Amino acid sequence: MGKMMGQSVVLFDGKKRYLVLVEDKEVKRKGIGRWNPKVLEDKRFGDTIKIGSKEFLILKPSLKDMILGIERKAQIITPKDACHIVFYCSIKSGSTVVEAGSGSGALTIALAHFTFPEGRVISYDIRRDFLEVAKENVRMSGYKNVEFKEGDVREKIDEKGVDAVIFDFSDPWNAVQNAYHALKDFGYICCYCPTIEQIEKCVSSLSGFTDVITIEVLEREMVIREGSSRPGNIGIGHTAYMCFARKMPQIT
Repeated sequence: MGKMMGQSVVLFDGKKRYLVLVEDKEVKRKGIGRWNPKVLEDKRFGDTIKIGSKEFLILKPSLKDMILGIERKAQIITPKDACHIVFYCSIKSGSTVVEAGSGSGALTIALAHFTFPEGRVISYDIRRDFLEVAKENVRMSGYKNVEFKEGDVREKIDEKGVDAVIFDFSDPWNAVQNAYHALKDFGYICCYCPTIEQIEKCVSSLSGFTDVITIEVLEREMVIREGSSRPGNIGIGHTAYMCFARKMPQIT
């Protein structure tokens, strides 16, 4: 059995990344086609491989590679937003984090990365098809500190004493009080909303929370050429607003 068997790798064609688990299993992947990742088992990181008519560089996956290389069923939370969620929610190794919804699992992978190895992530979604895609993407990433649940956090959150709760669905304000009861004292909540009307409702619903802040992150890549460097023509503009707050203890 080759050294690569069972490892997560990223195939890079110069523009796009594809997260792959090296195993003996025929798969179909948009951008690659139908193939068996077993062909990678005797390769090394830095090698190239031709699959069909395309040539790929085999990379050891970084967190960025994993998030940008997953199979997408739903729109993902991009790295520019994910890193701010980790920062503002003080997520670290040992943290317990509840996430809803799972989507394609991009943020789930980031949370698993930062809570590993001593922490865990519990990811809820009401859609089984999203859960299946997210589960497969997390499996390919190699992280095992994630539990998926089919459920509606607007009805209940099973966990108690968690460090952070992160909501990425259309009406998070309807689950804020469930988040309050799930969080430990001074734990963090994040609501991720694409429209200003949604974020207004979230902020209005934060009874029992303090240290409320709402941000938007814009990103622009620079094109660097000697003597003619300039901002890129395409930037990552608005994706969503992020509201953060901390739970105040109940006064008894």
